Amino acid sequence: MLPLGYSRGYEIDDKLQVLLCATIDENWWLDRKDTQIICILKDAKCPQELIKLLIHDCEQWSRQNGATSVNIHSWNDRPAYDRWCGKLGYAPTQKTYTKELK
Repeated sequence: MLPLGYSRGYEIDDKLQVLLCATIDENWWLDRKDTQIICILKDAKCPQELIKLLIHDCEQWSRQNGATSVNIHSWNDRPAYDRWCGKLGYAPTQKTYTKELK
């Protein structure tokens, strides 16, 4: 199965406030499908409720397409991001090891 793609945004007064892009990937190791939120881009003045609504919409789309989890990735260790994800019901579950290529 090829990954399913998702993108959705909300506008206020014809100005994009927030955009979310995600994919559903088949995890053959665990015999399940997982949604990966690739990015959440937002305007500095975007109401928090729009972001929550957008994530809720993505979770609903994920369920409808057979995904068993939704993952939000961050490349930086940011305590505020941890708190924000925690308020949305997301828990840290992964550790990434990176090797910088020269």
